[in-house]
Amino acid sequence: MANVIRWELEIGECYFRLCYDDDDHTILHADAYFFLGKNILSSVSDDLWFFQEAEHFMKHGFPADFEDIENSGILAVPQEALLELTDWSGFADEIARNKSLKNKEQYLSVQRALYANATEHGALHRKM
Repeated sequence: MANVIRWELEIGECYFRLCYDDDDHTILHADAYFFLGKNILSSVSDDLWFFQEAEHFMKHGFPADFEDIENSGILAVPQEALLELTDWSGFADEIARNKSLKNKEQYLSVQRALYANATEHGALHRKM
């Protein structure tokens, strides 16, 4: 993925964790996180970068403490996992790359296969 952020993260800025929901990399999935800081827990000896899910951050702001990490949408990221994160520019680049695939037969063939599979199993005709 393009323009991956590694070491120059800014506290309070929004970053995106990008992945693909299919093996052919045609269905992009993004989760938004706000950067809280590096090594903010004194009880942890390894280098960790801390992010908070955007929804939690927007509702509650910067966390007052980090006691309840699991329920506050906080993500502790080791250095190697920073490769999954990007900034707005990298997110836009990845969308453009994905769109260029969509304009090619490669993307359309994957979409047709997914549609055919859903149709075959009756998923498109079921009521929710």
